[in-house]
Amino acid sequence: KVWTCTDNQTQETRAVKIVHDKMCRRKSWSLEHGRKIPDEAVLWLPLSHPNLVSLLEVFYIPETKYWFFVMEYDEEYIDLFNFIDRNGPFSSANACFIARQVITVMLYLISYGVDHRDIKDENIMINPTTLHIKLLDFGSASRLCPDTHYTTFQGTDVYIPPEYYRHKRYSPLPAAVWSIGCLVHCLIVGDGPFSEKSEIKEYSEIKWLHVGDELAKEFVERCMMR
Repeated sequence: KVWTCTDNQTQETRAVKIVHDKMCRRKSWSLEHGRKIPDEAVLWLPLSHPNLVSLLEVFYIPETKYWFFVMEYDEEYIDLFNFIDRNGPFSSANACFIARQVITVMLYLISYGVDHRDIKDENIMINPTTLHIKLLDFGSASRLCPDTHYTTFQGTDVYIPPEYYRHKRYSPLPAAVWSIGCLVHCLIVGDGPFSEKSEIKEYSEIKWLHVGDELAKEFVERCMMR
């Protein structure tokens, strides 16, 4: 669950995600905390980028067995999923503006050896006025290593590329490109290209409805080459 809260020292409003320890299966040693902490915190805490929600603090209360992830909070931002649900799809120009920001922050993460692994509209906050976006939620994130291949998936099943469902194996960077294609499809259509995993396994082409911008469609199709 995610709540708003108030910092007792600064009186600033924050967001706090509360997660039971049994849900944090992947942990790494933290010298600062003197114990193993969730990989989500290990990977997220050092990052700083204009298109990222900042993770400010992480702590654990043994009596409750809950982890608390304290994040920056800006009331002007709402999640992209809700924005699209209320307002419908974006124009091609605005979709391009949002996609450019997503790609920029993904390149930043890759440069730091981090694979987010769950790029989707529900994990993106957007300012409705400026269309500035911020990515959040590193619960599925992994470290990027040379020649990395995944044999299990993290993230959201309808954003995973077809090679996983065909061969139970996929690569980080092609999967990131695939997820960008799925996201841009959401931006210009108002919904994702798939609703079930079986559709991804059998995927051969996108069936476009009511999208006239050929360049936008070509971009999505190039991202989602099987």
